[in-house]
Amino acid sequence: MLGPEIQAPFSPAVRSAIAREVFALVRGTSVLLHNDDATVASAFVAVCRDAGTNLPSPPYAVFGEIERQVKKAMSRRIRKAVAPVAAQADESQDPAAWAAAARRSIDRMGLIASGDASNVIDRAIGLPGSPARAAMENDLRAKQLLSFALSSEYLKLRKQLGMGVA
Repeated sequence: MLGPEIQAPFSPAVRSAIAREVFALVRGTSVLLHNDDATVASAFVAVCRDAGTNLPSPPYAVFGEIERQVKKAMSRRIRKAVAPVAAQADESQDPAAWAAAARRSIDRMGLIASGDASNVIDRAIGLPGSPARAAMENDLRAKQLLSFALSSEYLKLRKQLGMGVA
């Protein structure tokens, strides 16, 4: 009706990136966009331990360095503010599993905004030709994203947001 001269202000890849960043900022999970699960889990345990909760060291090589940096960076005021939340943490919680689940939520938001699973997979898994992309058929994150892309829930959300599906 409007014609081919009217272009969307952003490409699907840019819409996906913006949606992922905004969603993560609002949820307070932007650390997940720039760090792997081992780093996030190590930071969680290091903050809890510095706040007085006795959690066992995670089995990650990066933990020692992260714990040292957390001890150096956390002020007494922050440590005091974190203590009640850290006290609720226990050994049964898996911060790496939480990070993976939160990352999947970020991926789904990028997919809803862009409507293009390949853009989200490029950003989440890696570009075509990368080692991670070559092993994509075994990647749980990619499988779950593609499963969501094919679900009626995804189509319903896009329709509710006015992003239309023909």
